[in-house]
Amino acid sequence: MKITTGINNFDIISSGTVIAFDDETINFDFAENLKYRLKFVTDVEDKSDRMDFKILDETCMLILLINFAETLGGGNAEPLLLGHLDGRNIYLNFYVSIYGNDRKVLNYTWYRRESTGNE
Repeated sequence: MKITTGINNFDIISSGTVIAFDDETINFDFAENLKYRLKFVTDVEDKSDRMDFKILDETCMLILLINFAETLGGGNAEPLLLGHLDGRNIYLNFYVSIYGNDRKVLNYTWYRRESTGNE
């Protein structure tokens, strides 16, 4: 099955939901040379929700989801350009909400598309 989006011509690589227990790291491995780690972090000094990005090595990026603890949830409004695979751009769109006893629920969609030259 092939799933695409309208005029933006995104191909959907993967979409799903993960319930993270104890703020565990969520791993997405697309290839040996393209890996992403999503980690939930609480910052008690700066309570704003935000993201931070760290390159762990030449194959892996850590995405810190800081203070994503609102019951109503939060995420990114526009797909984030995070890398390239097979000559195409890779994007992530996500939404985090809380379930039960502070369990983080990550709804995600990974996309890819040809570069438009503006990215």
